[in-house]
Amino acid sequence: MTEYEHEKEQIEEIKKWWRDNGKSILVGAVFGIAGLIGWQSWTQYQNSITEAASEEFALLMKELKRGDNAAIHSRGGHIVSQLGGNGYADAAALALAKTAYQEGDLAAAKTQLQRVIDTAGVPEIGHIARLRLARLLLDQQQYDEALKVVEIVAPDTYASFYEELKGDVFLARGENDLARTAYTQARTLANPEIPRSQLQIKLDDLGAAAAPASAPGDN
Repeated sequence: MTEYEHEKEQIEEIKKWWRDNGKSILVGAVFGIAGLIGWQSWTQYQNSITEAASEEFALLMKELKRGDNAAIHSRGGHIVSQLGGNGYADAAALALAKTAYQEGDLAAAKTQLQRVIDTAGVPEIGHIARLRLARLLLDQQQYDEALKVVEIVAPDTYASFYEELKGDVFLARGENDLARTAYTQARTLANPEIPRSQLQIKLDDLGAAAAPASAPGDN
C-alpha cells in the first residue's frame, strides 16, 4: 500500500467516524459553551449576592452594637433567607440566635444554631454554632442532647473546647471523674499560646486525680 493510499484510508476513516459521531460532538460542544456561559453568569450572580450580604452584614453589626433587636431580626432574617449560601448568612444566623436567646426565645435560638450547623459553608462558624447549641442545651439540663452535639471528631483548633464542654456536662450530671478526665484532655489539647485560666480553675476545683504510688526505689 502506497503512502498516498494509506493516507486516503485514514481520511475515509475520519470521514466515517465524523458521520457517526460528529453530531453528538457538536451537541456536546454547544452544551459545553452554554454551560460555560451559565457558570460565568452564576458566578457573577453569586459574587453580587456575596457583596450585598457583606454590605447588609456591616449594617447588622452596627445594629447589634446598638442593641436594636427589631432591626437585628429584620436585617438578619433578610440576610439568611435572601442572601444565603455564604459566611455572612451563617454569621447573621449566629447573631439571630444570640438575640433570640437574650429575649428568652430558646426555640428560635436553637433553630438558628441548627441551621448553621447543617449548612455552614465555613467550618469554623459551624463549630461555633455547635458549641453554642451544646451550651444552650446544657443550660436547659438536656445533658444527653448536649453530649450528642459535641460527640464529633473535632479539628485541633476546636478539640480542646469540645472536651471542656463535655467536662461541663459531666460535672453538671455529678460525674466528677468523667468531668476531670475531659478537662484534663481539654488542657492537653489546648493551644499553649492561648491562656485558658477558666479551664484550669475547673480542674483545680475538682482536684487533681490521685497520683499513683511511687515504686520502690523511685525515691
